[in-house]
Amino acid sequence: MLKSKKFHVILSILFFIILWKMFSYILTPSILPPPLEIGATFWEMVKSGAIWVHIWVSLQRILIGYIWGILVGVPVGLFMGRILPFRYAMDPLINFLRSIPPVAIIPLAIVWFGIGNTAKYFIVFYASVVVIILNTMSGTLSTSLIRIRAAQCLGANNLKIFTTVIFPSAWPYILTGMRSALGLSFMGVVVAEMISADAGIGFLIMQGRMSIMVNIMYVGMITLGIMGSLSDQFFKYLTHKMMRRYMIEMEK
Repeated sequence: MLKSKKFHVILSILFFIILWKMFSYILTPSILPPPLEIGATFWEMVKSGAIWVHIWVSLQRILIGYIWGILVGVPVGLFMGRILPFRYAMDPLINFLRSIPPVAIIPLAIVWFGIGNTAKYFIVFYASVVVIILNTMSGTLSTSLIRIRAAQCLGANNLKIFTTVIFPSAWPYILTGMRSALGLSFMGVVVAEMISADAGIGFLIMQGRMSIMVNIMYVGMITLGIMGSLSDQFFKYLTHKMMRRYMIEMEK
């Protein structure tokens, strides 16, 4: 099964490269350079160490904003799921915020925090926190009433019910929200770095556009895709290893 999956992944990548090569003949190199040319540029940036600087800077911003999104989003979602007045108070605000994309928050973040890293952390936080709140709340609300009543019949108090019934039941939803938020964090950091930054993958893409260096733009986008894919695989690995008992089956 595992070998079959790896084979299909390799086949998919090869098909993508062949398709890219075909279109590079049709379009001009200024629009779509050949994959070997992009690969050569990427390798030069790897050897010089330039690409690693941008990767490290973006990962730091993603991790800090994403972790803050988890620390705020999970408790808020749990409270919204269990405390009805709190849910009534917060629900309009959350639905209001979910309609505003991270790119629209950038001017406000710069006004509040300046053009430093704090503004970028905030944008990543904003991109991730809403989806974590909504998934956590859904998981809390989906807890079976029968299980809660059974725990009450066995003498469990509210705290015990929360820690042994509600929270474990909500874990699959929380993990789904965290996984979705991780992808949104990559989107948020790139948007932030394109506006005001001196390093990072978003800055690299924007630098390529401003300098009319299409190869650099493609290297940035490919690097971002690889980072996102590896992060998602690492997240799935951790959840399968550490939290298997709480998980629903993730996409294979």
